[in-house]
Amino acid sequence: MPSALVNKVKEKCNMTKGKAESLWNRAKDKAKEQGHEEEWDYITALFKHLVGRDCMKIMGWEVKESYIMSLVYKYLNEDGER
Repeated sequence: MPSALVNKVKEKCNMTKGKAESLWNRAKDKAKEQGHEEEWDYITALFKHLVGRDCMKIMGWEVKESYIMSLVYKYLNEDGER
């Protein structure tokens, strides 16, 4: 796990280390399911979306809302929350 990224998200987004690590591991699992197990850019993109829109804004990551992204959020979050 890229601990620097996880720690930065933890600090800036006021998240516990366990929660940030859990989201990273979830992104890795989803990437593996989709055949992208060792593609760190893919895993990182999933992680960025899993942390949520508010955290993405805090981190300075691009936040674009589109129909496709709403489907991605729905897929990544079983309850459909962003």
